[in-house]
Amino acid sequence: MVTTSQLNENSKYPQDGVVACEMIKEWEGKEGRKLVTIDIDKPWAIETIDGLTQFDILKKNLVEI
Repeated sequence: MVTTSQLNENSKYPQDGVVACEMIKEWEGKEGRKLVTIDIDKPWAIETIDGLTQFDILKKNLVEI
């Protein structure tokens, strides 16, 4: 869903991938790193196997298009 690579049990992880998301908030962490909370429910309506849709990530990993 997030990569065009053909992955299987022999693949090395983690792998790079891309997923559309909505940025919920932005802040600076204790170490001065810029962070964002994203929600992957919009626009693709996907979630983790545990039902999670929101994640905190480093802002430098967010690509705006």
